[in-house]
Amino acid sequence: MRMQREFIKNRSGGSYLHVYNHITSEKTNHYPLADEIHQDKFFVICKDYLVKYNLEVISTVCMGNHFHMLVYCPEEKLSLEEALMAYNAFHAHKKYPPKVDTDSYEAEHVQEHCNDISEYMREVQRTYSEWHNKICGFKRGGHLWQARFQSQLIQSSAYLWACLRYIEMNPVRAGICPSAGEFSGSTFGRWCENGFHCFEEAFLEHIVSLANDHDKVSMTDFKTYLTSEFDRLSYTDEMKKLMACGQKTEAEVLEELYREHPEDKTINVEVAVFSVIDYHTKKFIGSKDFIDQEYKNWLASRPPKRRKKTTSS
Repeated sequence: MRMQREFIKNRSGGSYLHVYNHITSEKTNHYPLADEIHQDKFFVICKDYLVKYNLEVISTVCMGNHFHMLVYCPEEKLSLEEALMAYNAFHAHKKYPPKVDTDSYEAEHVQEHCNDISEYMREVQRTYSEWHNKICGFKRGGHLWQARFQSQLIQSSAYLWACLRYIEMNPVRAGICPSAGEFSGSTFGRWCENGFHCFEEAFLEHIVSLANDHDKVSMTDFKTYLTSEFDRLSYTDEMKKLMACGQKTEAEVLEELYREHPEDKTINVEVAVFSVIDYHTKKFIGSKDFIDQEYKNWLASRPPKRRKKTTSS
């Protein structure tokens, strides 16, 4: 029996999760997810099972012997009719699709687990494992994954934004490619290569919607921004390495960073988190002026502090 994880149960409004897992192998050079055919298959499997689940994948990266995913788990479940439609849609491509109705176990099972990340990942990993072992023939057997998938609950939009950048920057920081847009095993890399986002609807709703005036921000605009943001992060990483080695001071690093990326002083996009307790519903991605103004609005809206009563003896 699989253990239930309390922290990934659906909260009010849904939950964002960083999901990942590693492939197990006796050989240290076993990197199936580095192969483009395997990457394609993993992306296809992830998208196929979304038909049956009320989940939204925002970003995915295949890193040779492991993967990262950014997933939104909504609080709402599908209705029984919607669950039946989802089940039939998932099996529609089969030669002999099963015939079920709303009273069937299949429809009830889909409704019960439609927003369950554990069920979704179980099916994704199992399907990829079966395909992988079939492709490898008699070269391997047994379990493909080291253990059950791991997941981290993302606290807020600010952390969601940070997690997206962390996931998409993985191949760059691992030294696999010079820029995030050149890695075909990632959502962003495929977006740059093919001109469309694998999970565009979810990306628009959960990432682009964080931007100031998001109704006016197109996917093309956001891709341009992300490209410059990933380039800036790469440059910052290099500067931090030089600073850690004592080759440059912090002041020199900042001066060089602003010289190479002058937009950081003018149109820099930032994430502001003022207070998790008092301001948990408002996180921003926008210009510095926009964030400063919202911060002032927040301060003005806070109730004045009460003075403590003093007692005289």
